[in-house]
Amino acid sequence: MRRSIADAIVLLKRAEKQLKTVSERYNSSLKSGLIDPELPGDTNDFLNSCRSALDYLAWDIFTEKCKPGLSEDRVKDLEHKVQFPSKPTRKSFNKAVKDTFPDLKKNSPDIVDVLRDAQCFSTPYNKTWIYALRNLNNGSKHRHLTVQSNQETLYAKDLHVKFGGTSIIMKDSTFVMPKGTVLFDLGGSQITSEDLDNHPAVINMEINLSNDIVFVDIRRPVLSTLEEIYEGSSNVTKRLIPLLS
Repeated sequence: MRRSIADAIVLLKRAEKQLKTVSERYNSSLKSGLIDPELPGDTNDFLNSCRSALDYLAWDIFTEKCKPGLSEDRVKDLEHKVQFPSKPTRKSFNKAVKDTFPDLKKNSPDIVDVLRDAQCFSTPYNKTWIYALRNLNNGSKHRHLTVQSNQETLYAKDLHVKFGGTSIIMKDSTFVMPKGTVLFDLGGSQITSEDLDNHPAVINMEINLSNDIVFVDIRRPVLSTLEEIYEGSSNVTKRLIPLLS
């Protein structure tokens, strides 16, 4: 087994262990209401492992399937550009494959199919696992650790608030907001989700309240997003290894 493939496998095994650690810190953070100070760093390590595993595979694709037919100058020009593709459209993906992996579509269309499937074109780009990985890892690596914050989701099936001559009725409404956000400001009397149970202005209430920790940059929950990234990275690796062996 070539070194790049072996390294990708090792990195994914490491990512699996890192995800378990992140999950433990995530759950303890939800219970305490405070984000574990180790959580951002552990998350960053996990993202680096997944991203690096995919980039190792991209490098193997380039060196084994594309490099042999290229001139030395062309190889030098492309080597620093090789990375696992993450593109929002089929057009931009096809261009990236053509520009960075010359003749791959002609010589190894099955590999291109795997790379294309990883883009999840049937899903809006900013909702895909590959977008989340690229976005979060870039932010962590080049600027700072991804900012995370407590978030709560409030679903109001039936909520009636009345103060003075003002009456507010909400039905089948969903709010996603930072924990502690003021829902109503009634003449200087502020109501957050924690106040709903006992505040005299609340006339009727049928709600469901859940807490989460989110990536602020992409407005997605931490744990489920990382699980999607791990599953996506693992599936790509399992499909590519037989094609590269």
